[in-house]
Amino acid sequence: MTHVGKILVLVIMAFSLVFLGTSTVVFVTSRNWKTATEQQKQEVAKVKKKFDEAQAVADAAKNELAAAQANAQAATKALENRIKTLED
Repeated sequence: MTHVGKILVLVIMAFSLVFLGTSTVVFVTSRNWKTATEQQKQEVAKVKKKFDEAQAVADAAKNELAAAQANAQAATKALENRIKTLED
């Protein structure tokens, strides 16, 4: 075997080791995307459920606020009428 042949064998071996390292890194860092997307969908569903619950609580609070404001206006109007009758 000539010196050129020996050098080519070493170069091919070096490139094969580089390819082995690269493929190992890719394999180790890869993930099963099907399970990853299912997990994300489950998390999205949980967050949507929490959002809907929070939205319901906020709507209930808005309704209570509107009722309280209406009661306060009615009470204010009643007191103003009472003041007016007492002044007369």
